[in-house]
This record gives sequence, structure tokens and C-alpha cells, in this order.
Amino acid sequence: MKLINSRSDQAASGPGMVALLPMGAVEQHSLHLPLGTDTLIVEAIAAAVERRLPTRVVLLPTLSVGASDHHLAMPGTISIGTQTAADHATHQCLSLAQSTGIRTFVLLNGHGGNQPACRLALEKLRAAAPGVRGFAVDYWGPMFDELDASGTARPAAMGHADAIETSILLATHPALVDMDRAVEDGYQDALPAYVTTTEGIPERTRHGGVGDPRRATATDGERYFGAAVEGIVTLIGTIVGASDSPQKERNGVDDSH
Repeated sequence: MKLINSRSDQAASGPGMVALLPMGAVEQHSLHLPLGTDTLIVEAIAAAVERRLPTRVVLLPTLSVGASDHHLAMPGTISIGTQTAADHATHQCLSLAQSTGIRTFVLLNGHGGNQPACRLALEKLRAAAPGVRGFAVDYWGPMFDELDASGTARPAAMGHADAIETSILLATHPALVDMDRAVEDGYQDALPAYVTTTEGIPERTRHGGVGDPRRATATDGERYFGAAVEGIVTLIGTIVGASDSPQKERNGVDDSH
């Protein structure tokens, strides 16, 4: 069920539903992808999940602008920051829990910069409403699991304006991709991936990309997209099943939907 397309009496019948909140960003994506890449991808994946689970999933309005301060030197980038993104997600969940009785929320993230906001939102949810269950997942985690399980070749990691994002947009929004401008880029400071720094994308890359998008194809994009959807559908099934776990009842955790 898409919340914004539903009537109030339909939304009111949702205590047994899982609310899915897509979280994206508006920021530069190298030279060949649109500013809304993260939002376009995560919104399309979330919509496909809702189509697969229309009686289980309530699709919430997308948080289209996220935490992108590290991209602000690049034209067109908009950022609401980590605190505001977390507050936005928290208030969507808490208000819907109050108005509908829904007790299970999944933050589906499409932007690496939103990860701290997702974690903070879960902390806020737990503190404000102990009976509400919140989960956060980057779409590429379930996607990689599905690709690995099927033995499908895939990039070693998620980048930025890389072959994965480029391929998915070629499959879902081909008119927005300019492959003539797709060039390889990456962090230029030789720091390992586990290091966090005050420096942003402009200081660390040549043109705001991390990875090589030149071999991206719509065929690969369809595979990545399908794997992401399948992985998230599976994850939601796991979350729903865990709500009835005897172990949780013994621990005194309220996991009712």
C-alpha cells in the first residue's frame, strides 16, 4: 500500500503492516549521473518491494534530501544534515505509529552519507516508543547477499557514481544517464576504506566519483535491481517472522506489529 495514494480509513487498518521509508539524497554524482541518483534508485527499489508485498508493506513518502554535507562544494548538492534527516525519519515513524498503530518500520537507505542518520533515528525511536520496532538497511547489503547466493559476479564494494549505480539507472532511468561523460575516478589520498576524515568528495576525488562506471550496462542494472528487491523482500519476511520469536517473548521485548 502506498500511503500517499491511500484514504485515511485504509491507512487506519494497518497495525499488522511494515512501514517502509526510502531515504535518498540530492548531490553530485560525477559527470554522468543526475543529482537525484540515490533518491531515484532507492525510491524505485522501494516501490518494487511494495508491489511484491502490497498487503504487508506501507510505502511512506521518500526522504528525498539527506545528509550530504561532504558534497557541498559540488554544484546542485542539497543537504539537510544528519540530525535533521534523523529527526525527519523519526517523526514519520512515530506519527504513523500513533495514527495507525503500525509498530514495525524499515528505513531503506540509498545513500552512504545517511548511515549515521539512520542509526540515530533508530536510537530516537527506541527511546521515544519502546513498543515500536525499527530497522535500517542499505539496499546494497541485501543486493550483494542475493548476488552472492546466486553466484553472480558483482563489484567488490559499493562506490559513488560507479558501475552499480550507473547500471541501475541505465535500467530504470536511461534518459538521465550520459555515458559519454562516464569516466573512472576514486579516492586519490590512498587512505584505506575504514578511515573516516573531515575531507569530503571534492578534496578526495578528481570529479566526484568513486569507482569505474564505464562498463555499466542496463542488463547488469536489471540484475542488481532485481537482487536488491528480492533481498529486501526476504529481509522483511525475516523481520516479520522474528516478531513472533519465543526468545523475544522470554526476553520481555514488545515486538507486536
